[in-house]
Amino acid sequence: MPGAMPSSDPELVQLMRNALEEIMTRVPLEYATPATKAYLAECILKAAAQGQTSYDDLLAAAASQIQTVMSLFI
Repeated sequence: MPGAMPSSDPELVQLMRNALEEIMTRVPLEYATPATKAYLAECILKAAAQGQTSYDDLLAAAASQIQTVMSLFI
């Protein structure tokens, strides 16, 4: 399956988890809901599927969406 993320790579899975936990510390507390976490996790998954598999790339992909996710609360 072209473009599919190597889901069996435990190192990548751990990297994505770490990026998600880090990015959640940057989300203001009132927006840090399970829905926000799920949205940002999806951003990280999409980035990884597109070949952005470094910690910094995954973090940047999610960080770029923080404003978007906060705007959904307004």
